[in-house]
Amino acid sequence: MSTDAAPRRAAPDAPPAAAGAHPVRQRIGWLDCARGAAVVAVVLLHVSIGHFYMLDHSSRYMVPVWDRINQVISVLRMPLLFVVSGMLASTKIARGFRKGTSLVTIVSDYYFYLVWLLAYGAFMLAAGDRPVPFQFTSFSQYLLQIVLPGTHLWFVFFLAVYILVLTAARKVPPTLIIGAAVALHLWTATTYSVQSPLWTRGLQFALFFVLGVYGREALLWVARQHWLTILTCGASVALYLAVSLSTIMSLDPIELPRAALLMCLYVAATLAAIGLAGLLSKVPLYLAIGSWVGRRTLSIYVMHIPVITIINFAQDGALSWLSHATATSFAFDAAWPLLMTAIVVAICVGLQNLLTRIGLGFLFALPQPVARRLRPRT
Repeated sequence: MSTDAAPRRAAPDAPPAAAGAHPVRQRIGWLDCARGAAVVAVVLLHVSIGHFYMLDHSSRYMVPVWDRINQVISVLRMPLLFVVSGMLASTKIARGFRKGTSLVTIVSDYYFYLVWLLAYGAFMLAAGDRPVPFQFTSFSQYLLQIVLPGTHLWFVFFLAVYILVLTAARKVPPTLIIGAAVALHLWTATTYSVQSPLWTRGLQFALFFVLGVYGREALLWVARQHWLTILTCGASVALYLAVSLSTIMSLDPIELPRAALLMCLYVAATLAAIGLAGLLSKVPLYLAIGSWVGRRTLSIYVMHIPVITIINFAQDGALSWLSHATATSFAFDAAWPLLMTAIVVAICVGLQNLLTRIGLGFLFALPQPVARRLRPRT
């Protein structure tokens, strides 16, 4: 089955903006697979740094190995997630505020952000003295998150911002918008580093959402050209060697030539990932699993950090066997980040289903009455 004929289906857990709106645009299977792979890579990173690295290990080599794997994946993790998100949002942006569903999408995404910011705040209060990622030192610092995200929820926040800006600027020539996004990306890379506040990531990765919006048809073509997948994979390797890992993970802002080279690496790696997603979508099992995860991306994204943290809390009790297992079994130690990632993803999806069934669906979707009022009148 060719990638352009891949199964198309509505997304049961599409971004909350889609909930209660007009019939959801049919989805291309490999797009969901690509988005699912990207969010799994995000979970793998946080499983590694927020859980695995803190266990007692059987081999001193495993932490550096998984650290290097996560560093390499960083060249496509967020770029791919934003490119696919842009592709999925392209039509509603082109239709504008009056004829499309951009307004309900913007409100829904920001609503989703605020709901889970509140939930995360409650989670931190419940945790007490136990360590929680993105801990706030004051209530005013927490309130600042309403307009300046400093937690893993920044991705959801900027989805709303990007759609708002691009819908408002839909009559501006795409070349100007892409040029501005390139300039913003390069300025961010030469001004901030991996240690900078998380909201700076929203400036850096705007380029890839823009490329997804305006390059949708070209990217759909890329996914069908398997010779191009080989070419972009080779280019990614060459650029990775030229850029070097020290530049990718630099604790200081990098110089403009390096920033431009790194940008090219991000683009090449994303194109390679899209081509691989199109190729692998021909495998029915991968298509089924990948699209299943990809259609639940936002639920997994917002819940995975609390789930990982709760598992860490349980290591002093019911899950105390984990440290012992990694200290006595090399195979378990080596495979645990992947196994843990699969467990966290499954728990997140299960939690969403459970919470929706018990009447807490508002955690994942804008209430229907509000969504209806925001839809364009036909």
